[in-house]
Amino acid sequence: MQPKKLCFLVSAFICLMTATAFAGQADYSILFKTGTLIPESNLEDFITAPQPASDQQFDGKYFRLIQFNAIPTAAQKVELANAGFRLISYFPNFAFWTEIRANASKEILRNYAVRSVIDVNPINKLDREIAAGNFPSYAMHGKNEIDLQIGYYKGLNSEMVQSAFTHSGFEIVQRYDYSSWMVVRVPVTKIGDITAMPFVASVTAVAPPSEPDDEQARSLHRSSTINRTDAPIGRHYSGAGVSAALGDDGPVGPHIDYQGRIDQSNTTANVGNHGDMTVGILMGAGNIDPTIKGMATGAFIYVYDIGGYAHVLNSPSLNANQGVMVTSTSYSQGCNDYTTDTQTGD
Repeated sequence: MQPKKLCFLVSAFICLMTATAFAGQADYSILFKTGTLIPESNLEDFITAPQPASDQQFDGKYFRLIQFNAIPTAAQKVELANAGFRLISYFPNFAFWTEIRANASKEILRNYAVRSVIDVNPINKLDREIAAGNFPSYAMHGKNEIDLQIGYYKGLNSEMVQSAFTHSGFEIVQRYDYSSWMVVRVPVTKIGDITAMPFVASVTAVAPPSEPDDEQARSLHRSSTINRTDAPIGRHYSGAGVSAALGDDGPVGPHIDYQGRIDQSNTTANVGNHGDMTVGILMGAGNIDPTIKGMATGAFIYVYDIGGYAHVLNSPSLNANQGVMVTSTSYSQGCNDYTTDTQTGD
């Protein structure tokens, strides 16, 4: 029995050491939508390389993906920014999109566990479908132009960004400074010109048309106990004093369940009755039929047309000026893809 016990202990030790070794290995994969890249360690090559040409700069800055061996602390991020390396946003794994002042001293990066500095291939700025040449029909303007949602690096002057697009002959369809993106109408033959612009971070087709989703209410959201006024165990949270904004298919009602608690000044022509249902789910009082009352029976609601998701895009000002705490919609633009619209909502 003793040899078997020894064999078991040796095997267990080897498994433990193997697991520990794997656990200690950092994953340095860079996860672009168009594929995965594991960059070489190249800090010294970056330090000795000449400064980028003027057409690769924007407003005296250029942009790189900097990958670290260890994520910088908050204090280190401040130090890097003061030295001319502003970490804009995290990018998996261990990397940050970084704005670099053209006159910044690159040697300072030796102090911050930098592993690699990547000049991103323009194709890696593209959504995988656009990169493959698959242009969705809903994004096309005629046969030869496409409306692209173009993200630029946060913190840049949006007026300068727009000027750069229009100077290159591109039409601005929509602009959303809060989340640093614009919808630009581009000839399909000029998509490469867009990705080559140094301030452009991401390029995707505009989102598909919105489609109505779920039709269930209190039973699905488990809110009955929270807002029950007819039982001792109810918490009696009616939403009174709370404002919400909802985007749907036009004006709703008139209905006694919404009376005195609704603003529809941001809706236009009524194109359906889906909004009657979703508003009722959110805040209907149940005056006519208490068995189908909504979840926040005392809340105030601002109703918007769904087109363009204005209730989401305007949520910062709605929160500051109208006290809107909840933004809702029962529409989607597809599943399982993290888009610029998704990021804006987040």
